[in-house]
Amino acid sequence: MSNYKLGLSMEGLEEAFMGTIDAALAHGQPLRYIEIGLGEGTTFLAVRNHVQTVSKRKHLFIGYERLKPEFDILIPRLLRNGITISPVYTSADNDTLFVSDWQRPNLSFLPECANVVFIDGCHCYNCVKNDLLICRDLPRGSFIMLHDAGIRELQCDAMQCSGPLAVHTVLHDMGILGNKNEDFEYLTTLVGARTLVTIQVR
Repeated sequence: MSNYKLGLSMEGLEEAFMGTIDAALAHGQPLRYIEIGLGEGTTFLAVRNHVQTVSKRKHLFIGYERLKPEFDILIPRLLRNGITISPVYTSADNDTLFVSDWQRPNLSFLPECANVVFIDGCHCYNCVKNDLLICRDLPRGSFIMLHDAGIRELQCDAMQCSGPLAVHTVLHDMGILGNKNEDFEYLTTLVGARTLVTIQVR
């Protein structure tokens, strides 16, 4: 049983997920962790707590969420844990959750401040593809982990665009799963409660 509590949908993936975080730390640079789509914030806070336990350096933890009605229940928990809530990206000095308007999502700040990205936001085709296209500009060697990437995970993403989950399809269409993409190197696919794919910026 894992020592990490990342939420029910991450069961069976905890050790591998934190292993990627530790691999990024091993590069010797401060971790700049970005999570797209926080859900209840369980994984975000677990990563933050783990890194602050194993490293005394100053690291950065940024959450990004498109505004939706269910989001209000997350805010008090993050505030209690010292996370700043901001409607726009202004700087990367503090652990922060940036919230954008659902109709005008803006992740343009991401490449300048991230070396590990966990994508678990809207799982519809265009949203996943757009998130990955932005990640092309991350520093070489940056890690990207995508949740719900199993081919059979085809239920409706009702919390977001209300389309089918298309993470696996996007990874296939972009040539990432076959290592034919010039921007990303495919690393692993792991199956637990859901499927987690890890890739790296070339």
